[in-house]
Order: sequence, then C-alpha cells, then structure tokens
Amino acid sequence: MYSADDMSLYLHIGHAKAGSTSIQTFLYENWRALRELSVLQPAADLTVAREDNPPANPLTTLMQQSTAGTMAKVANWIAEVRRTADGPAKLVLSSEYLFNPGNATLFREIAEQIPVHLVYYIRRQDEQLIALWRQWALKSGIGLDEIIEKRIAQLRPNYRKVMKEWRGNVKLASWHVRYMAPAFLEGGNLISDFATAIGVGTDGLVLPGRENPSLDGRLLHFMSRHADILEGQKPDAFLRLLMDPDEPIQRTKLTQAQFTEIHNRFEWQNRRMLEEYHAAMVGTKVLEEATAPIVTAADKLDIASQHAYMAAQLARLAGHKDPRLQILKERLEAEMKG
Repeated sequence: MYSADDMSLYLHIGHAKAGSTSIQTFLYENWRALRELSVLQPAADLTVAREDNPPANPLTTLMQQSTAGTMAKVANWIAEVRRTADGPAKLVLSSEYLFNPGNATLFREIAEQIPVHLVYYIRRQDEQLIALWRQWALKSGIGLDEIIEKRIAQLRPNYRKVMKEWRGNVKLASWHVRYMAPAFLEGGNLISDFATAIGVGTDGLVLPGRENPSLDGRLLHFMSRHADILEGQKPDAFLRLLMDPDEPIQRTKLTQAQFTEIHNRFEWQNRRMLEEYHAAMVGTKVLEEATAPIVTAADKLDIASQHAYMAAQLARLAGHKDPRLQILKERLEAEMKG
C-alpha cells in the first residue's frame, strides 16, 4: 500500500479540444526539469520514462487498457516509480482520452492505493463544437450545421456527466475543473493554471507556442463535401498538408440562431459547473454573446471570393504531389464553372 507521504497521482483527463496538446507539450518539453522537481511522467508504453524512452502521449496504450477493462499498466508504472524513486513524487498522467465514459471505474482500485487528483479543462460549448467539427469534418463528411444540431439534441458536451462519473466511481483526493478562458484560469493562462494545479511553478521552464493549427473554415467547408476521397485512408497526413501555421485563420462562425440555441441549451450547465467546481467564479457568464463566434455582415464572403481563395490554397498545396489534392482541385474548378 502507498501512503500520502509517498506520492500522488495527477490525472489530466481532457476534455477533447480543450488545450490537451498544449499541456502535453509543456510536460514533454520540460520532463527533465520537472523530474528534478520530483514530477514524473510515463513513457508512451506506460513504463518509467528514461532518456532512451522519454515521456510521450500514452493514448494508444490507454485505449488498449480500457478495451481490456483494466489499468494494470498504470498500476505497474506507479509500483515501478515507488521502487526506484528517491523520495516523495508527483506522478502526472495526461490524456484527453480519459474523459470518455467507462474509464473512471478502471481507476477505482488505484485510487485506494494512492491519492488521485483530477485535473479537467473544459471549453465554452460554442467554441468546442466548432473545434470538434474542424477536427472531424474531413473524416466524416458532416457539415457544421449538422454537427451543431446533433450535439445540441444530445446535450453534448456534457461536462457535469463526466464529473459525476469520476466522483461517483473514484475516491478523489481533489479536483481542479476550469473553463479554458483567461478569466477562469490562474494568471489568465492555461499552462500557468495547469502548473498551479499540479503544484509547480513555471520559472525556468519552456512554455509551448501555438499548437494544433487549424484548417481555414472556408477550405474545410468545401472539403467536407468531398470527404469521399479519404475513404479507406487515414487522413492525418493529408490534414497536415492543409494546416499551414503561417497562414491567417478565418474562424468558422455560428449564426445568431445557432448561438442562441447553444446558449439556451448549455448555459444552465455552465452555471451548475461553476457552483460545484469553481465557486470563486459563480455568477460569471460562460457563453457571453459579446465574445461569441457569431457571423456578422463583415464576415460574409461572396461565392467568387471563396472560390478564388480556395483555388489559391489548393494551388499552393499542389506542390506536395498528393493525388487527392489534384482531385479536389479538379472538383473546385468544376464548381467554379458551374
């Protein structure tokens, strides 16, 4: 058995599209400095990280463990750290996969042996739905309007349900739940807030830059209607060709009616989340219309402008010699003629 004096486990469970890549970049780029502070992370295979097997996202291993109905590799990692650590240590496990249903129960036994501190970042729902669509549109061929309609009907994301599952199944030593917006974060910054949550400072550590550059919404709208060219293929490499961090991003936005529906459906949940998990911010609106991604007249582009923009983007990408890009270019040219 472990005692609270030996070590503790900090579980960062997501949510999806809520800064997980930035947090993991911060952890991995600073793993040696954090190790000196007795903050330890696992390698991708959930073994003790070493110079020849440094920390990395254990997503695949966690998915395999979850499918098998066990977190034995996590328990083995904790046991190995205890055998080899010089003294008390903080163990940090970060994966946005963990917020998914069914994972909480797999940590029940671990939480009986070691204090478990939950860290959970969430995002205002209008931005979260747009970000979700950006990531999955090419893989699914589903349009933004369809994603929004479907998720509103399902009341997803359901942050309260996630926390109810974890609190109901795992003996948690503490929890740190924050909306991913400056007003809700320590120092107005995600990384500073996360560092505070796990009890370390950021002085002398490398802070991550911009992560996960997104596709321009105008291009994504066109490509989501032609998702058939990705059938039978993993689109990740193709997506990377289309993500240019040096290009300005044209944010995909909602209609006023869509925002109103999202607000009416989700803001009550946000109020409850603040009451239950962030008392200092009770009364603060999360879905503030003044900062909402709503289309205005200035945002609207005529069809010719959109075609010209997409043609220029695809022409720039043609140098990558990917045959799928040529197919898209031909389809775009056909639309322009039509």
